[in-house]
Amino acid sequence: MKLNPETLDSLDRHDQGTSFHAAVGRSEAEELFNPLLGTWFDWRARDDDETDSIKRLYIREVKPPIGAFDRELSAVINRELHAERDTRTKRFTHVDGKVCRYPLESYAPTAQDPRAALQAPERARKLWRVDGPMTDEQWYELVSLFYRGNELIAEHFQEAFASSRLRSD
Repeated sequence: MKLNPETLDSLDRHDQGTSFHAAVGRSEAEELFNPLLGTWFDWRARDDDETDSIKRLYIREVKPPIGAFDRELSAVINRELHAERDTRTKRFTHVDGKVCRYPLESYAPTAQDPRAALQAPERARKLWRVDGPMTDEQWYELVSLFYRGNELIAEHFQEAFASSRLRSD
């Protein structure tokens, strides 16, 4: 799904869907301090009811199954986010972030297959939640701070918020 100012608030089925951004061309420092295979972005209307104006976003980060310096892990911890946008008022009204623990033995994504399906996490912990209308700048700051070190967040929202003065770090 291509995100831009028009598709951001569109509930047309052609403006909903899933996209995967692969983490390529990263520096050694980026891989050492924040190893990353890619990030999933999933945009969906909340209901099939045509009177509902809410569009949902799910962001799922995909980390590699090995740690820094090729150390073995017992589990992979990924950050995940859920947000809701009122397409009538053109504002986000909800956002929450959590971490999910995936046991290594059932974790499928690898450097060779970063898009492999993520199974249900073994455990999840919601870390924060914000409800109420917020500007795109406020919303994006929360999201970019939660995903600090993941340059794919800025890549996904770059065109949609191009006319805004949003942070890209």
